Amino acid sequence: MPTTNAIAAVVHSVWHDNFDTESTRLLTIAPRAIHVTVSVQYPGCAVAQAGTGGRRKYAQLTTEERYDMVKANVNELHPIQVGLAIRTDDGGGELVVFEFNLRGFDINNPANLRDPASIAHLRGRGVDFGRLPHARIEPHRLRSLLLGSGLLQTRPSWATFTGAYHIGYLMKILTGAEVPSGLDAFMAMATATLREGVYDVKRLAAEVNTANRFLLREIATCLGVVPAVAQGMVTGADTVSTLQCFEALRERLGEVRVVMHSHQLCGLPIY
Repeated sequence: MPTTNAIAAVVHSVWHDNFDTESTRLLTIAPRAIHVTVSVQYPGCAVAQAGTGGRRKYAQLTTEERYDMVKANVNELHPIQVGLAIRTDDGGGELVVFEFNLRGFDINNPANLRDPASIAHLRGRGVDFGRLPHARIEPHRLRSLLLGSGLLQTRPSWATFTGAYHIGYLMKILTGAEVPSGLDAFMAMATATLREGVYDVKRLAAEVNTANRFLLREIATCLGVVPAVAQGMVTGADTVSTLQCFEALRERLGEVRVVMHSHQLCGLPIY
């Protein structure tokens, strides 16, 4: 299978001290966005199988019970980073990647719920928990930036990977409120905010016989995607890989088949 080549992408790591500069960059490209991928890093799933007492395995839960679990974690935990990879409509398609480091989670505060294994994984992939308490961004500043940037109004296609938690945290950031109590209300919120085009790369990948690949890098290898990240930490790299896989799947499947899977987030199969 031929590989998909891409120009290396630099990840713009955004902290309190360079937020204004990077906001200007985002405001410049947002009106030209055609594809956006989002990846949110969070402290794992610390609230296990909400409403089930942890008695059943995840695969045995109903869709509503799975959403209850997503809702409980998203509402109780603080997101750590938000990554956005934005493809514009310029000629060959400019790719700009942002990695926003957020205030909220404090690794030294035992009241902040977390899964220790997830924290160890993020630390191993470069998340600077030592810097976060001092230089991170207030979530309301990111909310104001995204809502005022024109990114949502441009109505690009949005994509994520195993997206229930990523879209959940994104909705929490964009609204400044907890996600709704019911799944139907949550999907209505996502549709109203991100419009019709919200896709899960893992769900799309099942259409090209990669369903047995569970990790993003495995799906990328199957699709012949060459990583385009030149620098950056975990969130930026994940958003770029997700974008590349999404674009490769669009080419492979065609627009009609892709649109059929809009709003089908892995773990929350809404048709």
